Amino acid sequence: GVEHRKGSDKNFNKMSMSNYEKGKFLSKGAFGSAFLARCKRSSRDYVVKMVDISKLSKKERDAARKECGILGALKHPNIIEYRESFEDN
Repeated sequence: GVEHRKGSDKNFNKMSMSNYEKGKFLSKGAFGSAFLARCKRSSRDYVVKMVDISKLSKKERDAARKECGILGALKHPNIIEYRESFEDN
């Protein structure tokens, strides 16, 4: 799958949802749902946005991947830091 990384957790060889323990449901939007998730290695909490891209058109999948790249490039004091994105099969 496609892997994007901003944070540097060198302990993980492959980024995957299996590196996180999925927690409480937070919200649902047009393209996905947000959950709390705890990193199994560091025990740090994150918000994970999960999007089922298998039901999207190729154009929509490409746009979702592009959004991940844009989010990773954002640096602003009013924006919470983007950590990583990955695709699980």
